[in-house]
Amino acid sequence: MFHSPVCLRPVRLKPARLKLATCLPFIFVLSLLSQQPNPTPTASPEVTAAIADGAHAFRAGRYADAAASFRKAIELDPNNQRAHLDLGTAYAAQVVPGLDTPANISAATLAIAEFEIVLKINPDNLIALGQEASVYRNIKDLDKSKALEKRAIAIDPSDFEAIYTIGVIDWVQAHANAVKILAAEGLTDDGQGNVKLSPASCEAMRTANTDLVDDALSNLTRAVDLKPDYADAMVYLNLILRRRADLHCGEDPAFVANDLRLAREWSEKAVQVRQQSKPPDN
Repeated sequence: MFHSPVCLRPVRLKPARLKLATCLPFIFVLSLLSQQPNPTPTASPEVTAAIADGAHAFRAGRYADAAASFRKAIELDPNNQRAHLDLGTAYAAQVVPGLDTPANISAATLAIAEFEIVLKINPDNLIALGQEASVYRNIKDLDKSKALEKRAIAIDPSDFEAIYTIGVIDWVQAHANAVKILAAEGLTDDGQGNVKLSPASCEAMRTANTDLVDDALSNLTRAVDLKPDYADAMVYLNLILRRRADLHCGEDPAFVANDLRLAREWSEKAVQVRQQSKPPDN
């Protein structure tokens, strides 16, 4: 049986931009609030102090206390973009990835609302876009997450991490489709083109996954073009090429073999890049 990776290293750790890992299960990655933009220069000392108190509580892992401080700042200055952004971050930190409880969905909803306030003030705020996209991934609303990443790319076409993230979301969705279709025939993903799948089910696979596979390949390839040592993107190129191998339905073994060869090459290259990036032993 072929096993996809459970999770890769967290991604998108740009200063001031909180992101989640884009694989399953999702893992929350915190960015220090001190790395976010400074409070509004015209903010009163009371607002500045409340934001500073919230940042201190956040860094200590006291997210509810942080949220309380940021809410205080907003009560004093309702239009303070930084306070809304930080409050959204504090709510987002309380979201448990993949959990469907009312409390978890409530925390996600509160976070999204704060990020939306920021985006109404400044639609090009990449921090708010990235964090809101992360929250949507954590509550498994992948289409909305993908749409927000596309908005970020429209603002910054060189954002290889947003481009990579879309490719990974495509793979997650394509993989879920494949698992469901294979399970209907009592099969598990072999990662080798799944040539045992019936013609009817393979046609269903093509319908479900062709666009996702094409989009993933385009985005992941673009990510590597922008960042040639992007090992995580190479790993997902390996995985999405195995999904493309499914789409041949075993009708042409040469095409299947070619996709599997390309997949192995990307996997091997990812290993090489990671080895080269390791710090030398003392």
